[in-house]
This record gives sequence, structure tokens and C-alpha cells, in this order.
Amino acid sequence: MNTRFVVAALLGAVSLFVLGFVLWGVLLMDFFQANVITDVMKETPDPFWALIVGHLAYATLLTLVIGVWSGATGAIPAMKTAAVVGLLMAVSVDFTMLATAEILNLTASVVDPLVTTVQSAVTGAVIGWWLGREEAAPAT
Repeated sequence: MNTRFVVAALLGAVSLFVLGFVLWGVLLMDFFQANVITDVMKETPDPFWALIVGHLAYATLLTLVIGVWSGATGAIPAMKTAAVVGLLMAVSVDFTMLATAEILNLTASVVDPLVTTVQSAVTGAVIGWWLGREEAAPAT
């Protein structure tokens, strides 16, 4: 694992954190509160370190998929790749949870993957931008 990969994963984690707060914590908070079956949301993430670990893990997965496995370079190809990964991951998790747990209703189980797709796509663009940058020429 090189520095470029680590920085891309860290940038991805920051992007996931910021977008997660804006999308779920601000813009769609009322929607999801109205569409949960059981009130399971905490007022603030606790333990906070678990949120960091989760975002780092997902950002590392996206960085692996974009930078190592797919070979996507640049923001747009990486955005497309990350959008597909995010959509499939969220559909898998949300619909499995819909069938097995009393957390989200069908409406939220349809909307959440769409929001996750947006979050993943933007994060993928950040990762792809970083990985696709030209290495700076050494100073002479």
C-alpha cells in the first residue's frame, strides 16, 4: 500500500463523513425519522470512533475497487464505478434488513440506496481525482 492509496482512502473517508452528515443528518433527517419503524437513531454517533472506522473501511473498499481492481482513473470514471458499488451495497443491506429487522419501512429502503449512491459517487469522484492526478515533477 503506497502513500497515494492511503491519502485517497483518507480523502474518501472525509468525503463520506461530510456527505453523510449533510445528506442524512441535515437534508433528509425528517424523511428518515418519518420512515423508520423503530426509533434506533442516536442523537450523536456514540462511540464516535466506530463511525470513523466504518467510513475508513468503506473508503478503503472504494479505493481498492477504483484504484486497484477497475483501474478507473480520473473523477468521472471513478464516480461511475463508486456509484454502482454504493447502489448494490445499499440495496443488499437495506432490503436484507427490510426482510429481517424492524428498522426501515419500504419507502426508506428504496430511498436510502439512492442517497447512498449519491454519497458513493461523489466520494468516488474525490478518490478518482486524487488517484488520477499527475505526479508532480521533482524540483530541479
